Amino acid sequence: MGAVADELAQHRARRLKATDLEAVDLTVAMAREHRREVVELAPAQMRRCFTAREFARLTEEMSDAELLEAASNTAGDPHSRLAGALAAVNARRGLVLPPMRPNDDDVVDPYRRSRGVYEQAARQLEPALIAVERVVRLVALGPTREG
Repeated sequence: MGAVADELAQHRARRLKATDLEAVDLTVAMAREHRREVVELAPAQMRRCFTAREFARLTEEMSDAELLEAASNTAGDPHSRLAGALAAVNARRGLVLPPMRPNDDDVVDPYRRSRGVYEQAARQLEPALIAVERVVRLVALGPTREG
């Protein structure tokens, strides 16, 4: 087996422990229930833990300039820059309208369900993860320069 196959073979589900979250800059959960469990386990994660879809909803109308400004008000290392941006995202909780239905911030759980449910989960998850990647990449690397 190759290195990637070895790594995949070692992947196993395991119960999350508080020590797993000690040095985590951002936690992205699939559902509000998971977010709640993370925050109960590690209260310091409260402002750094989002469901993927919640994160996308909160950052949807945030400009790159706004995120970069929040990131620049920090010590300058990548962890501090991300913390600054996440503080700005977190500050939008309560300011941005909530979803029409609370479970609209969740990704449907496809485990042991039909192919259609897996496809639904992918449709929900992909744009949310693109939003997460946008913020992390922006604050870590700065704006992309085209041309």
